[in-house]
Amino acid sequence: MLAGLGVVLLSAGKAEIYQRPGVETARVLRISPSRLALLWRDADHRAAVRDFIHAAERAVLPDESASE
Repeated sequence: MLAGLGVVLLSAGKAEIYQRPGVETARVLRISPSRLALLWRDADHRAAVRDFIHAAERAVLPDESASE
């Protein structure tokens, strides 16, 4: 964000936590609940990125082993 390369939607509580010099926040009103998307660069093969992707998938995808 500080490099001027992005925009992110955060909950109001998180916006307060992540306040930084040079980062602007704007409150968004009257929007319905939304879906979130996880994006990453194809060329980013760091273990931390891969682990985060897998953790996010486990959090939202049904546990196939539970149905057996």
